Amino acid sequence: MKKVANGLLNLILVIVVAVSSIYFIYKSYNAYKDYKIIQKSEKNVLFIQNLNTIIRKIEQEQSSSAVYLGYGGKTDFNQLEVIRNSTDLAINNTKQFIQNNPKFSVYEQNLNSLLNSLQYVRSRVDVVSSDYKSILFEYYQDEISKPILNIIQNNLQELASGLHELKNYISVYLDFINFRNSINKEKSFISFLLAQSKKMNNQDLVLWDKIIEEQIIPIYNTLDTKTITKIQTHIDTQKFAQSSFKTRVEIAKGVLNGDYTLNSTQWLYEMDKKTKNVIQSEQAIYKTLRNKTDNINISPNEIIVNIAISLFLLLILLYLIYLMKKNNKAKKNYLNNKRKERANKIKENNDLIDIDYDLQEQTANIESFNAIEEFTSIMKDYTEKADKKQIAISNYIDPNIPISCTGNLKQIKQVVSNLLNFAINSTKSYGTINVRIENSAEKEEESAIKFSIIESGIHISEEYRHKIMRSFYNEEILKTENLKTTKTDLVTTAILVANMDGIFEINNASEDGTVITFAVSVKKSTPTTNDLVV
Repeated sequence: MKKVANGLLNLILVIVVAVSSIYFIYKSYNAYKDYKIIQKSEKNVLFIQNLNTIIRKIEQEQSSSAVYLGYGGKTDFNQLEVIRNSTDLAINNTKQFIQNNPKFSVYEQNLNSLLNSLQYVRSRVDVVSSDYKSILFEYYQDEISKPILNIIQNNLQELASGLHELKNYISVYLDFINFRNSINKEKSFISFLLAQSKKMNNQDLVLWDKIIEEQIIPIYNTLDTKTITKIQTHIDTQKFAQSSFKTRVEIAKGVLNGDYTLNSTQWLYEMDKKTKNVIQSEQAIYKTLRNKTDNINISPNEIIVNIAISLFLLLILLYLIYLMKKNNKAKKNYLNNKRKERANKIKENNDLIDIDYDLQEQTANIESFNAIEEFTSIMKDYTEKADKKQIAISNYIDPNIPISCTGNLKQIKQVVSNLLNFAINSTKSYGTINVRIENSAEKEEESAIKFSIIESGIHISEEYRHKIMRSFYNEEILKTENLKTTKTDLVTTAILVANMDGIFEINNASEDGTVITFAVSVKKSTPTTNDLVV
C-alpha cells in the first residue's frame, strides 16, 4: 500500500513539474515574441511619422500652388519656393531614415517617383497652367499624396497586427490623417476660386459637394479618457461642423457671380485654424502611441530568467522520470531488466542522433555564401526553363552586392525560386520576365538585397493581393483562407519573407502582368578564397 502511495505521489509530482515547465517555456516564447515586435514597432512608428510629415508639407504646397494659380502667378513666388524646399527637405530626411534602416529600402523607389512627380507638377504651376483641376487633384492628390497615404496605411496595419491593444489608436490616427487631407482638398480648391474670383459652374459645384462628403470627423470615443480630453480641447465635433457650415455659406453666396464675401486670405486663415486643430489631435494620438509602445517593456533579462527557470524545471522533470523508471525496473526480474536496459540504451542513442541532426540542420540554415554566384546559378536554371516555354527572360545582378554574405541562404533561394516559378507559369509564350537583384542599401556590417520580378502574365486581383499581404503580417491566415490556385506560392513566399524580417510587396504592372518586390537584410562576412576566384 505504501509503495502504491509513493508511486501515485511521484506521478502527481511529475505532472506538476511538467505543467510548470510548459508554462515557463510558453512564457519565454511570448516574452521573446513581444520583445521582437516592440523592436520592429518602434521603427514603424518613426517611419510613419516621417511619411506623415511629408504629407503635411505636400498639403501646404498644394494650397499655396492653388493661390499662385488663382492669382495668375502675380503673387510672391519666393514664398512658394520656400514651401517647396520644405517639402523636399522632408522627403530627403525620410530617405536618410531609410538608409539607416534597410528594412524600409523597398520604399525608396516610391520617394524617387514622388520627387519626379513633384518636379512635373511644379513646372505646370510655374507656367500658370489653366488646367487647375488636373494639377490640384490628379497630380497633387492622386499621383503624389495618395501613394504616400497608402504606404502609411500599410505600415499602420503591420503595426496593428503586432500590437493588438493599440489597434483602436492606430485606426483613429489614420482617420485623422485622411480627414486632414480631405480638408486640404477643399482648402486648395476654394483658394483657387477665391483668388481668381471665379464663378462656379455645375461641375465645380458637384466637385465641391463630393469633397465635402469625404470630410468625416473621426470617431475617437474608443480611446482612453486622457487622450479623448486632449482631442476635445482642439476639436469639438459640433462646433467644428457648425464653423465649417458657416464658412461654406459665406462662400456659397458668391458662387453664381464670383462676388465672394470672403477673400482667399480670410479663407486660408479659417482653414489653417481647422488644419492646426486636426494636426494637434493627431499629435495627441501619436504621443499616446509612443508612450504605450515604450511602456510595453519586455526586458531581455526577463526572457533569460524565464528560460533559466524552464531549463531548471526540465532537469527536475527528467530526474523524476529517471527515478520512476528506476523504481519500476526494481519490480521486475533480472532478464526483463536487462532487456529494457538495452532498449533504453538504443532509444537514448537514437534520440542523441536525432538531436544532433536537428542542431546541424538549424545551424546549416545560417551560412556564408557568394551572393553573385548563387543568384547567377539560379538565373541560369530558370533561363533554360523559360526558353523551353519561349519566354524572354532578362536579369540584372548588381555587381555591388557583397561578395560574401551570411544569411538564411536556403530560404532566400526558396523565395526566389517560388517567384520565378510563379512568373514562368503565369506568363504565356512569347511573354517577358525582367529580374533585378540589387544592393539597395547597406551599412558597415549589413546590406539590404532587393529582388524585383516583373512579368507580363496576369494581373492579380485586389482581393487576392489583400489576402497575400494579410498572410505576410499574420501566418495564421494561411490556415483559414481557401487558396487553391498556383498563386498559393505567393502566400507561402510572403510568409518566408516575413520570417526573415524582410519587406514584401505585390503590385500590378501599368499594362499586363505583375511586379513583385522583396528585400532582405544579410550580414557581410569575410570572403573566402573560393569567393574571390572569378
